[in-house]
Amino acid sequence: MNPIISIIVPVYNAEKTLNRCVDSILSQTFQDWELLLIDDGSTDRSGKLCDEYATKDQRIKVFHKKNGGVSSARNVGLDHTKGKWITFIDSDDYIYDNIFDLIPSHNEDILIFNYDINNNGTTRCGEGIPPCYNSYPIKNIINKYVYIDLLRTPWSKFFKRNLINILRFNTRITIGEDTLFILQYLHECKSFFIFRQKYYIWSESNISLNDKYKLSVDQAIYIVTSLYSEYKFLNIQCIEFEKFIYSFYYYLCEDDLYKNGIVWFKNKTIIQLWHNIKYSYSKKNRILFFLKKYRFFSYLLMLYHQKSLSKKYI
Repeated sequence: MNPIISIIVPVYNAEKTLNRCVDSILSQTFQDWELLLIDDGSTDRSGKLCDEYATKDQRIKVFHKKNGGVSSARNVGLDHTKGKWITFIDSDDYIYDNIFDLIPSHNEDILIFNYDINNNGTTRCGEGIPPCYNSYPIKNIINKYVYIDLLRTPWSKFFKRNLINILRFNTRITIGEDTLFILQYLHECKSFFIFRQKYYIWSESNISLNDKYKLSVDQAIYIVTSLYSEYKFLNIQCIEFEKFIYSFYYYLCEDDLYKNGIVWFKNKTIIQLWHNIKYSYSKKNRILFFLKKYRFFSYLLMLYHQKSLSKKYI
């Protein structure tokens, strides 16, 4: 008989945090679940720890794979889940006790819990959504909160396996693949429930995103275009979300803009986004954006002239 809940945990070099993560699952009073640990080519003891857990509890299944990133690991989990509900937990995060007890009595399309943030042992509240359910239109909830972390990440939620169906994480995207997955899943949702309880503790990283996820202009445009397309398909308008995807990916590809700025500023989706959001910025900030854009084109023009001069005098 299939379990009620399937838990997918991608694991990569997580030997320092994996015990805390898995033990928080084992401590749940509700027992009808399966745990899929996806070892994504770890080079530390993570894979061995996964196997040790599997020998102690038959509900735990381990899959070892060549390193391919968190999306490919989650996709392996999705390919093997059997539960009615699917939840994702990252191996450096953990969950609060007795949350699984709340799940079997619900049949909405998506269940959302609020969460806490852990930074080096200090816990604070994450930006959440007030408790509500189907009496409030789901489109209004998405429109109002789609820009916050809670609606852009797969954790702290329960998804219906039959609605996920063939939907998978895009392995071409290294940052933003979770937001894309959520937007695509929300296309299928007609009902929801947002709990007042907190379920998830997200471990905040102190590593600079620009260092960890530096992108080329082409990569950034591909991600922005993918996200904007799915967002528009939801038929909502959230200026904060549009500002987020424009400015966030602009920041991540900023080093490459000096070489390929023309590709960014001439892209149709980028132009449309800037047209949508520019008047939400102050006049001062609009001028700063313009000056940055001007500097990129001036830089390209300077390189062109230098190249022309060098050819002239060879």
